[in-house]
Amino acid sequence: MSRRRRRARRAGVVSISVKEYAVTSPKDLPYGEDRIMVRWNKIRWRCREDYCKLGPFIEAITQVPARVRSTLRLRRQMAKAIGDAARSVGRGRPG
Repeated sequence: MSRRRRRARRAGVVSISVKEYAVTSPKDLPYGEDRIMVRWNKIRWRCREDYCKLGPFIEAITQVPARVRSTLRLRRQMAKAIGDAARSVGRGRPG
């Protein structure tokens, strides 16, 4: 779909009505020793259907779902690090 048209999944129609714009900065993995600053200009859409009672909806992608403040790759890396740390503690000292 184009940037100016998004599907209102709840009502099953295509929305062309922009409510407002929002800028988010989800946390992401660093690039080597450098920190990456992600800035995403999202559109908050509104459904114009009378029967749609759930209100506006905002753009989302798989890597950064709605209401999430970090990227999927950062969350996966953190989970891996936690799992690795738990395994090293669980081994204990031979004895």
